Amino acid sequence: MLHVLFVCRYAGVLSAVGIQLADIVQEAQEPAAVELTFSEFPGLQARLVGLAAIAAQQLKQQGFKDRQISVEHYLNLRYSGTDVAVMTQWVEGSDPAAAFAATYQREFGFVLDRPVVVDDVRVRATGRAADLPAVQALSTNSIPPLPAPALNSSTYFEGVGRMPTPVYMLDQLAGGQQVQGPALLIDNISTILIEPGWDATITADHNVCIGVSQQQQHPPQAQQQSQQPQHLNLHHHHQQNPPQAPPQQQQEHQQQQHLLLQQPLEQQLPDGDLGQVECDPIQLSIFAHRFMGIAEQMGRVLQRTSISVNIKERLDFSCALFGPDGSLVANAPHLPVHLGAMSEAVRFQVAYYGPGGPGEQEGLQEGDVLLSNHPQLAGGSHLPDITVITPVFNQGQVVFFVASRGHHADIGGISPGSMPPNSRLLVEEGAAIVSFKLVQHGAFQEAGITELLMSPGKLSEELPGCSGTRNLSDNLSDLKAQVAANTKGIQLVQELIAEHSLQLVQAYMKHIQANAEAAVREMLCEFSQSRGLPEVGSVTAEDQLDDGSPIKLTITIDRYGNCRFAGLHAGSVWPCAPVMGSQQSIAGVACLVLAVWQMKTSLMMAVQTV
Repeated sequence: MLHVLFVCRYAGVLSAVGIQLADIVQEAQEPAAVELTFSEFPGLQARLVGLAAIAAQQLKQQGFKDRQISVEHYLNLRYSGTDVAVMTQWVEGSDPAAAFAATYQREFGFVLDRPVVVDDVRVRATGRAADLPAVQALSTNSIPPLPAPALNSSTYFEGVGRMPTPVYMLDQLAGGQQVQGPALLIDNISTILIEPGWDATITADHNVCIGVSQQQQHPPQAQQQSQQPQHLNLHHHHQQNPPQAPPQQQQEHQQQQHLLLQQPLEQQLPDGDLGQVECDPIQLSIFAHRFMGIAEQMGRVLQRTSISVNIKERLDFSCALFGPDGSLVANAPHLPVHLGAMSEAVRFQVAYYGPGGPGEQEGLQEGDVLLSNHPQLAGGSHLPDITVITPVFNQGQVVFFVASRGHHADIGGISPGSMPPNSRLLVEEGAAIVSFKLVQHGAFQEAGITELLMSPGKLSEELPGCSGTRNLSDNLSDLKAQVAANTKGIQLVQELIAEHSLQLVQAYMKHIQANAEAAVREMLCEFSQSRGLPEVGSVTAEDQLDDGSPIKLTITIDRYGNCRFAGLHAGSVWPCAPVMGSQQSIAGVACLVLAVWQMKTSLMMAVQTV
């Protein structure tokens, strides 16, 4: 319930006042196409001064005075060889190159060791609107008595009936005076109604502050009891005999309604006890949408900053948020095939740089970004799908991971596109990367990733036709876009932690994962019952390879929601690992899709609910 209302003295024409107070902006720009060096500073400054004079003159023609006009200088800068420019303000006496590097680091998560190019110079001239006329404030020590009302009226109030209502002219009231409701305050542009039980106080600026009267805030006990039946019979006129819900449902409904009046969840628990946060359904839904929103915004940044057709137009990418152990928290609805495999890729990197891993000594630091695509060792799908993984730090500890996976048009191999149908070795499909720090200590490792992407070409003598990547520039640009998407995810995660605390965010991360598991188990149990399976039963599906060899998949489900996969190919039994591998895995995946076709809709609904 609201207890205080603030009514601006211009409330009746607030839109018009907003237009009057809005600043007018004039911009002027011209191309430069020069490298940013100290020798170019005088020429750039002279061009900015000339543009500033043009923009200021345009504002003067609209009636602005010199004292109302301010001018800002900008340089549109980018690294040489890149296509993403950053508008950088050039303040007198500052270094625009340093300002550009700081902005680029913040937006994209890394900087490059390249010359900086000035695409164009720009000025922004702003005409500041005149302030509203000030109202002379009266001393609070000498508040005059309330004047007599201009007239007395009779006003009908619902639930009370007609009441005598004094009418005051607002321009005759002084700051600090108080009017008790019921009353009407009238001026040239608005009429304000003060209802019974409310008081209006005129502020020093002649605005009106309306609050609940002291008597209304602390009514007598008898008055509270007399008002209670009116509150409980809000729907009396709509339903004479409303149906009563079962007591358990009534209790759950009351608990949900009570949540709306509770204080923030962080304030309900003692310090250090947030790890034991009880799952609240409303908070669970809110956090689920916040986590999903982070992944979706990462995808928008990736699409906007990439340049390849595969990512920018075909949208062949996925972005996701993971826990500190690599478990999936939220995966934006980009490509479903990435849904399970990305978690395997993140888990591998966690183990790789964790205790006992090959990268334990090197470890992970803030400013590091990892890259991998190996399908057999590092949880990849197929080689063109490159995964970029960034740890999210909080007080020196990894608390989340963000990752983006994008399909690159070519990463080498024996055929363009890096998906040859006749490959017998993994290297024939392109560069296979187990783990590489694409960004290390905030610096993009362009030389290192270039060497890796071109490495299949070194085997051209042993494997005729094997080549490194055929489109290195697109690879590098899209990898930078993936790093930028991850940087956006880090910023959003840190904002969420700052808003709710790390303990609460991670508690609901675990609640969301538990809810996802429960939803999928429930779906599997329903599928088992709908098919009439026994307590532990199996369903099978069969398909053929191109040469006619049979391939069969068996899925065993119990009534606890556990599920086990097993396959049969050319007389051999093999367990089904997560969806990953080289081109030979496609037939197995097709068989898996066929077997669970009936379950697909329910499974996707369960995942999306999370």
